[in-house]
Amino acid sequence: MMPSCANDAARLAMAPRVWAALLLALASACAHAGFDHELPLDQNGIWARSYQTGLEYGVVAVEVAGSLWFGNDNELGHTFWQIVDSSAISGIGVTVLKYAFSRARPEQGDNPAMLRHECAASEVPDTRPGLQEPIAN
Repeated sequence: MMPSCANDAARLAMAPRVWAALLLALASACAHAGFDHELPLDQNGIWARSYQTGLEYGVVAVEVAGSLWFGNDNELGHTFWQIVDSSAISGIGVTVLKYAFSRARPEQGDNPAMLRHECAASEVPDTRPGLQEPIAN
């Protein structure tokens, strides 16, 4: 009994999908090999902490200066005041939520499942992610 032409066409159309699925499964099985490793601390170039803090202080200075310069009666000034409000709210929110839900920092151990309160050295959480939130929105 010979297969019909419709079955042949369906098998030929399915073949690339099967090969793609097999290739994806093979790639995902090998993808995690060697990628999840600790990198050394890099404090040079763009990653230098002084550049990060300089950018942070610059953003806050532009927000405050723009809001005071233009005032709340101007459309741009009103936008600056909204940015100042959202920066303050997100900074407070990030700090509270990081204390409530954060895990240990990398320098506090190799166990990613260890919670912050289980660490011997308790430190203030990093609030830098809260700085970018008002700008992104």
